[in-house]
Amino acid sequence: MPVRSAKGKAGGKAGGKAGGKADKGGGKAKKEKGGGRVAAAAEENDGDQGTVDLDGLTAQMKRAVDHLQREYAALQVGRAAPRMLDSLQVEQPGGSVPLSAVAKVLAPSAQELQVNVFDASLVPAVAAAIETCGMQLGSEVQGKAVRVTVPRPTREMRELLSKQVKQSAEKSKTVLRSARQAAMKHAKALSSKDDARRAEKDVQRLTDEFVSKVDSMMQGKETEILSV
Repeated sequence: MPVRSAKGKAGGKAGGKAGGKADKGGGKAKKEKGGGRVAAAAEENDGDQGTVDLDGLTAQMKRAVDHLQREYAALQVGRAAPRMLDSLQVEQPGGSVPLSAVAKVLAPSAQELQVNVFDASLVPAVAAAIETCGMQLGSEVQGKAVRVTVPRPTREMRELLSKQVKQSAEKSKTVLRSARQAAMKHAKALSSKDDARRAEKDVQRLTDEFVSKVDSMMQGKETEILSV
């Protein structure tokens, strides 16, 4: 019987291991190559969805207009309304909080508000926030409540509020323009030129529609302020 040398055995083992590793390596390379094709396809789909999310854009723009509407509702001239204090921030230990978090506002008459503070220790801070809000409101502390007198609007106050109305409208338009810019960027990335053009027109149509709403709200509020 022929005798295999130790060298021959070692060579056989080495060759077998090397061949096995090579096969595994080849299999890994094939997997990586296949995975690369899948990843590339996913990236292509992510970059081009074929449409622009007009529903999402509409919702985003509607939120901006709704926020403006709430701001305008709080701007009351010559008559008391609880919402006119919505924007007030009250300083307390740990930072400022909205007035609504520390008090409840009522309107017992057309020229008076009553602010019922939940924590008696915050009454001075609430009174200070009312006095420095820029609306020329008078305040009188009565226990845990602050009585607020709403003055008749002066010419200076009307002009101040009119300016505030325009500033709020411009902030809303800035939000609308930002949303439009992001949507247009997506539209221009579409692979089909026809789809891109249609998407751009839809985005512009929505933007014009909401900008027109902001302008209409601003003009209406200005008329209300200057005619009261």
